[in-house]
Amino acid sequence: MKIYKLTIDTDNGFQILTENSPKELLQKDLYSNFKLDALNCFKLSLERGAKLTDALNVGTTGLYGFPVSNKFYNILKNQNLLDVQFVKINQILNEEYKFAFFNSDLTSKLDYAKCSFVLVEDMLGDITTLESPQINNRDSLLKVYKDFCSQEVFNKIIPSNGYHFVSNFNIYDFDVFRIGHFDKSFYVSERLKLLIETNKITGINFVFKDFFR
Repeated sequence: MKIYKLTIDTDNGFQILTENSPKELLQKDLYSNFKLDALNCFKLSLERGAKLTDALNVGTTGLYGFPVSNKFYNILKNQNLLDVQFVKINQILNEEYKFAFFNSDLTSKLDYAKCSFVLVEDMLGDITTLESPQINNRDSLLKVYKDFCSQEVFNKIIPSNGYHFVSNFNIYDFDVFRIGHFDKSFYVSERLKLLIETNKITGINFVFKDFFR
């Protein structure tokens, strides 16, 4: 079974503008549930010929997740989701979309000895390994990330031996998840990717990631 990185198609630009975001959204961290039942801060923006798609590009708010159409939601809700929360969107979208929050943090499930994490400088694909404190557990990983990566856009932490997980956790049990902290990407299983493609869900792209072991 393969795992893919899911990305939002940017060909349409930002399809959603965010206005007057509630404090519950502004203060939300990436790994806790959103506390309100609905979002009223999104405004549809389809200028310059932009099309409405099943997954919408929502700008910086997209770090939390992204809006999904009811068609897409009806596929996702029946999958094995890891801490994915759906919140209805009111106002201009007429509740035809829900916001999918990706709240999972898998840094406690990683086998750090097998992953062999390293700090690198990634200059648009030109990767240089940097000297850094040893990353051998969650605490050391988060410290290196805070000290060297949080303010340096080109500094990244990567698993040089691929992602490995503790023995009682099987990543392939899940169809949607996020690793968290140093890796904020959205990941989906191959079976979900095939469902999405079969149902012609629009607005997303997939990139195969071969570093899951």
